[in-house]
Amino acid sequence: KRKKNLQKIKTQINSKNHQQQHSSTNPNKNNRRNNNHNNKRQSSNQRLAKLKRKQNDILEIQTLGLNCPPSTYRNAKTGIRCPPSCTRIIETTTKGKWCGRNLMDVLKEEFNAFDTDEYNQIMVNRGLIRVNGVCIPHDQEHHPTVLKNMDTFGRVVHWHEPPVVVPETISVTKQYLPKIVTTEWLLPDHHDQEEHDDQCSSSSDDFCIYICDKPASIPVHPAGPYLCNSMTIMVESQMNMTPRSLFPCHRIDRVTSGLVLCCTSSAMVSLFQRRMDAGAVSKLYLACVKGKFPDRSQDCHKHFEKRNEESFATWTWCCDDNENGTSKSYVQVDAPIQVIDVGNGIKAVRKDGKLSVSKFQF
Repeated sequence: KRKKNLQKIKTQINSKNHQQQHSSTNPNKNNRRNNNHNNKRQSSNQRLAKLKRKQNDILEIQTLGLNCPPSTYRNAKTGIRCPPSCTRIIETTTKGKWCGRNLMDVLKEEFNAFDTDEYNQIMVNRGLIRVNGVCIPHDQEHHPTVLKNMDTFGRVVHWHEPPVVVPETISVTKQYLPKIVTTEWLLPDHHDQEEHDDQCSSSSDDFCIYICDKPASIPVHPAGPYLCNSMTIMVESQMNMTPRSLFPCHRIDRVTSGLVLCCTSSAMVSLFQRRMDAGAVSKLYLACVKGKFPDRSQDCHKHFEKRNEESFATWTWCCDDNENGTSKSYVQVDAPIQVIDVGNGIKAVRKDGKLSVSKFQF
């Protein structure tokens, strides 16, 4: 036994020495380790940058007084809400595809506001374009600003939000999830079972759904020209919540009114989105139509007007058999949709639009 143990120890020592020699003669392996370490570090830096950006957003909203309920800045007679104008610094972080490129070229290609050279030069001369909080040089033709990884560039703007029509208060219902739901779908953020059981109590807002009745004309969250006139900002103020603490589980269009589910926990949002991706949740849209549709689906073929079809937009009659032996007739419209007016959110069927399929049942 002694001889066998000594032989094992010698074998282990020889294998370790061989690995050390191999690692010293193979610098690529060490480089890969360093690269993996740098990647982890970069990911950590990105998380810190995202957290810092969120803190800056909260500070900006509170400083400018934009976290106001829907009753503020609202005309009681017309229901039109128009917040006052303010000065903002709109910033964004450099994406990977922008690294090493000229800043002015990126602004012209990626942002609609920088479409003319005359406007861009005025912004540069007045010091309204900044990189990492510093104004860029005026002579961009001979001394261009090249973007690097993790750079933050932005512009100073006089902010005017489009008016929206909202009620005095937005209807919000808080629905606490049953304990069995959070136990069955144990969230990754809560590894300690006892802590998880405590947080699954009926008083925990992390396991609560905010069912918001979103009116038409407002977006679900800040986007484009909308900040103060977005649903999450108004609901947060109405419910005395911290700005940017309400996360929507899904979205509906700005011009669509309906229910939107929101949570205060990002883990809960991920849970809901996974269930939606799995097909466990479905959305139903109701539309107001002009005219009267036939009562029986068999008569739809007779009264449905034939429209001029384009090669890129068509409609067809479909019929699906249900499990109970009945059939369901509907019209399937295949048409690409494109945004033709970004400011007002107007969409239309265009050849170069995004492919979409809509089913209409009468």
